[in-house]
Amino acid sequence: MLSHYLLLAIRNFSKFKSIFIINLMGLALGLTTVILISLWVKDELSINRYHEHSDRIYSVMTNHDNSGGMVTWNLTPAEMPEAMKADLPQVEKSAGVSPFIKGMAFDSGKEKIEAAGFFVDQDYLEIFSHEFIIGNQSKALSGINSIALSESLANALFGSPQNAIGKSLKWQVFDFGNEVEVTGVYRDFGSLDVEKPEFLMAYPFFLQMLGDGAHWDNYNSSTVLLLREGTDIAAFNSQIADFIKERAEGSNVTPFVQLFADTYLYGTYEGGKVAGGRINYVWIFSGIALFILLIACINFMNLSTARSGARAKEIGVKKSMGASRTGIFGQFMVESLVMTFLALVIAILAVYLLQPLFSQVTLKQLSLDMNVEVIFILFGIWVFTSLIVGIYPSLYLSRFKPVQIMQINLKGSLGELIARKGLVVFQFGISMLLIIGVVVIGKQMNYIQNQNLGYDQSHLLKIPSESIPKSQINTVLDQVKAIPGVENASSLTHPLVGLASSTIGLSWDGKNPNEQVKFENITVNMGLIETMDFELVAGRSFSQEYGEEKAKLILNESAVETIGFEEPVGQMVNLWGMTWK
Repeated sequence: MLSHYLLLAIRNFSKFKSIFIINLMGLALGLTTVILISLWVKDELSINRYHEHSDRIYSVMTNHDNSGGMVTWNLTPAEMPEAMKADLPQVEKSAGVSPFIKGMAFDSGKEKIEAAGFFVDQDYLEIFSHEFIIGNQSKALSGINSIALSESLANALFGSPQNAIGKSLKWQVFDFGNEVEVTGVYRDFGSLDVEKPEFLMAYPFFLQMLGDGAHWDNYNSSTVLLLREGTDIAAFNSQIADFIKERAEGSNVTPFVQLFADTYLYGTYEGGKVAGGRINYVWIFSGIALFILLIACINFMNLSTARSGARAKEIGVKKSMGASRTGIFGQFMVESLVMTFLALVIAILAVYLLQPLFSQVTLKQLSLDMNVEVIFILFGIWVFTSLIVGIYPSLYLSRFKPVQIMQINLKGSLGELIARKGLVVFQFGISMLLIIGVVVIGKQMNYIQNQNLGYDQSHLLKIPSESIPKSQINTVLDQVKAIPGVENASSLTHPLVGLASSTIGLSWDGKNPNEQVKFENITVNMGLIETMDFELVAGRSFSQEYGEEKAKLILNESAVETIGFEEPVGQMVNLWGMTWK
């Protein structure tokens, strides 16, 4: 019977070639879009989730109850990992992780290369599932002067991972430097990792670098925990709520833990609680994929029912010869299954062709690998699509009665007419919604590209300078300024936007002593304001005419408004126990 239905499907496709091609291409285009979006969604949902103990790995977050509202960070005091492991029985392992350090200069004696990575505790290597090519993973960072390299960096510096083991390596970043021994080489972090460190160094050395800055009022690292099985997370969060306040007098910070695998998708917080994040984009694009598939399916259904008259005699003859409604229904469902299968094959071929372009657009390495999981997903898409496109036309066509057909009386009921018109209206409505969405996104992108950022972006170049010692930075700037075509040059400690360095150590006359206000701060060199063409509302920029300009500040308008100065220029404030102008 199935072979008979397949033969009939092929004959009907040949008979109605134009309708067949329109339906096939419409479904193939819709399925291509759905598969591409599914690849992106699958990748997003897989980030940070491949680790063996991913269900027990937690990041420590901190809620800062400031005067301007609750602010949530993933930064903790540098001493927190060791303290939590010592004082909390639920903590099996804990690791301190420094901020991602870029531009660290490495010198192997033969090669000099800049790389980016972390300082991490030894426990980090045991919490996460990162494969070592060579070296003892359980002891690789047990020494304060140890370093583990990625496979790529080991190849670049020493030619191979085997040649790297046991070798000495000098590193330099800003005014810090050391000589370390290569104790391990691990495989490069993959596409499912948010950060891809090229090196891992011992966290105790990072504590030495911080010096007096490693205290409970300074948030300069991250803490990752491996909790014991069966830990009650709600109870654990209640237990650690005062962990920092007990160690830092006057602190307004409340820590809590969030599943490490969720930090990528759920990274937006409101009032100290998770309020979405990239998961919103996952839902949006999943909805777009579903709508596109529905549009293609509705187009198939409308075309199938619209040509019902052409199939009427065929149905009438079959029923006159004893064919049942179930048999007719089965025939049309097989046609839908075959049509959808052919469209899926075309869609898969199109996805293979579009993969490089789609990966470039999404900034991901996406590929359609035919493993069991992907085959199962494609099978589900095929069956789901076949049911959507096939059930209504099959039911509609199989209900025709021979007498009606012979009397040429195929007028549908009011309900059927409303259903068909409704499908068309729905199809065009979704299409208009998607078009409006594209227009809005286009306007948003135009706004992002052309909005006034507060400085002149034209002809502005950023050159990484982490590997330049602080004592040499002005010499380098003088050499850069001497290059023909360079109008000006300056330096700064970190990017102008984003959370990088903040303090609650700023106070002024009239400030409420019980109120904590965090100020984002940045250290800049002479000439930065002129180089970036900032607009000064009042006062002057830093200038060598006034010497080293120690203990002097420039505030932005938001800071002035927060403090309440009517005439800020010349006012005195206290910062970190010193008087600043």
